[in-house]
Amino acid sequence: MRLVKMPKSKNTFAELLLGWWKKNKRDFPWRLTEDPWKIMIAEILLQKTNAEKVVEVYEKLLAVAQNPQQILTHSASEIAQIIKPLGLENSKSRRIKVLSEILVKNFNGNVPVDKESLLKLPGVGAYTAAMVLCLVKGEPEPAVDVNSVRLIQRFFGYKSSRSRPRTDPNLQNFIKSLMPSKDCKKFNLALLDFSHKICRVKPNCLNCPLNIMCSHLI
Repeated sequence: MRLVKMPKSKNTFAELLLGWWKKNKRDFPWRLTEDPWKIMIAEILLQKTNAEKVVEVYEKLLAVAQNPQQILTHSASEIAQIIKPLGLENSKSRRIKVLSEILVKNFNGNVPVDKESLLKLPGVGAYTAAMVLCLVKGEPEPAVDVNSVRLIQRFFGYKSSRSRPRTDPNLQNFIKSLMPSKDCKKFNLALLDFSHKICRVKPNCLNCPLNIMCSHLI
């Protein structure tokens, strides 16, 4: 691990990021709810697809299945037909069905909102658990994916020893240390939006409000 030491860089990073996000954030329906089921459904649908394409499918699915109990009244093929425009419909529909069965059987149809229970659910990893805990309870859990990792590595010159840096607990703890205690939800969403619009695989450094302090340009 290597960090470029810059005075107040952590605080400044969060301030600049949130300042940018306030004017440039993306609006999606799953960001407006505190229902953990709806957030979890969104995260399943969002895998390996464009977020803008998910909105219509997400709303169609919830129109027929507001909760796990209602999912179980539909076959996997019926669910797959609804989410077909996003691709991977068979694997995603099976995941939704299995998850619903577990929630109905073990949690009375409710999504648990503690980290240990979430991580035991089929197909729920650290990222999805973090999004549920952050969006529902405001807990400072970093939602670490390949995009947020790319941004943090570039800005701070962070080098992980892991082949998959997003699984690096040291990196996760470092990102957690960046999160403002009162704005952790906004911070997670800002990381997602900034890495989508600015700090892409091919970064838009000229229009980046963080470029003055970014180690990628030093």
